[in-house]
Amino acid sequence: MKRAGRRTISFAGVDRAALLLIRGCYLLKKTENRKKEEVMNDVPFSEPITLKLQSVGERKVASSWEAIECMQQWPVRARGRSWRAAYRACRDALDGWRTAREARTAFVKAARTAGLLVTGRKST
Repeated sequence: MKRAGRRTISFAGVDRAALLLIRGCYLLKKTENRKKEEVMNDVPFSEPITLKLQSVGERKVASSWEAIECMQQWPVRARGRSWRAAYRACRDALDGWRTAREARTAFVKAARTAGLLVTGRKST
């Protein structure tokens, strides 16, 4: 049993996905009531990274936000453990939990592992 305000809510027999959905809706409703708006800031990398993507050709990535957008265009075969770690690191950098350097390092590692990093350029 959990207490939400004055109501008592029972989560017995509800699977984990449904609980996360319920929790997310509750938090969304709770944050909608706030007066100030939280703004997510982009986290620029110290140096842009050049990738070779099949769908768009060469692409320069200069921030965590661009890295997340770019990773969504990666081929499915390249979405392994390093891709997930880089995606999480970039997301955490946007939330302020990690530095731009950590996000960039994870992104470069994922791109190198996937074979998408343009060689002959300084990207580390």
